[in-house]
Amino acid sequence: MSPERDILSVPDTHPDAPLKPDEGTLQTRARTALAIERTFLAAERTLMAWLRTALSMISFGFTLAKFFEYVEGQRGTPIVGRFGATWSPRMVGTAMVVIGTVALLVAVVQH
Repeated sequence: MSPERDILSVPDTHPDAPLKPDEGTLQTRARTALAIERTFLAAERTLMAWLRTALSMISFGFTLAKFFEYVEGQRGTPIVGRFGATWSPRMVGTAMVVIGTVALLVAVVQH
């Protein structure tokens, strides 16, 4: 047997005949290709989930800011929390937008 012959191939009757890969080798190659594809698609799904969550947080931040702004406008006084802290609508909205932006950055770095 010549050193160039593949160990995973089925030998033909003639020593100089081209080698044919056996069924197990072909299945293994197909499984490996599919595993690589599944891994790539899983990474894409994870990125989409990060993006969906981050964009939801950003839009929720804008919504909260506008809602609190409306409530303050109706009451005429600032909103005071349970422990006496005053929460400005701009601060709440900005916090949510910053959290969403950080989540977007983490998503890109992870991907």
